[in-house]
Amino acid sequence: MDSKIFNLIQTDPVKIKIREIYLKKLNREPELDAIVYYRKKIKRNEITLEELPTILNPKESPQFEQMKKEFNINFFEKKIFSQNGEDGIIDFIFSQISTTNKFFVEFGVKDGMVCNTRYLLEEKGWRGLMMDDKKQNKKYIKKNL
Repeated sequence: MDSKIFNLIQTDPVKIKIREIYLKKLNREPELDAIVYYRKKIKRNEITLEELPTILNPKESPQFEQMKKEFNINFFEKKIFSQNGEDGIIDFIFSQISTTNKFFVEFGVKDGMVCNTRYLLEEKGWRGLMMDDKKQNKKYIKKNL
């Protein structure tokens, strides 16, 4: 486990549980931003800890077919690398419409760590162009992504 994540979660049992759910449902360590994001949603009573496994894998929800039919896009929010759950929405949209190619373009990715296309790049095998107008960000994106 990354030392930043360990230091962040060690005193908060909810954050520890969020990490455990991530590991079980997605077979991966959560990004620090994802732990903070879901912890805030739980604290604001927007979701419960018990709902998190279904949020991370909506196909397990009894509501899945109905939400799919209604195209209730917010139901499919899932935060892996995005700022506000766009990873799950993008994943759902492409599961419904398919793709002709797997190439993306995103403007304003800052350093590329929290953006809408990193999930496609790292988890879904896409390739693409990430751009930002800050020189320090371009260097980081090129080096790390």
